Amino acid sequence: MTGVEGYVESAGSGLVAGVNAYLRAKGEEDIIFPKATALGSMAYYITHASAKHFQPMNANYSLIPKLPEKIRQKRERNMAVSMKALDTLAEFKENNAVLKV
Repeated sequence: MTGVEGYVESAGSGLVAGVNAYLRAKGEEDIIFPKATALGSMAYYITHASAKHFQPMNANYSLIPKLPEKIRQKRERNMAVSMKALDTLAEFKENNAVLKV
């Protein structure tokens, strides 16, 4: 996936691209990770950012949608976002047979 920076981000987006290439070859639908996850938020960013002002991006908390409740302490806020992302990923995995490996 073009538009991400960093080894982890590139590896993650490459893995998603590889899985989706496999699924397309089998005539199945792509897997699109939820925006509440790191991979999903990066994919959303690069596919919805303004081309005129686009900047490649590392995974970061500002790409993930904000929580409904306001948490003032940065560490607590980031932990809550992380927990929400893990819960979202677990639910996403449960609902996608190709991810049950």
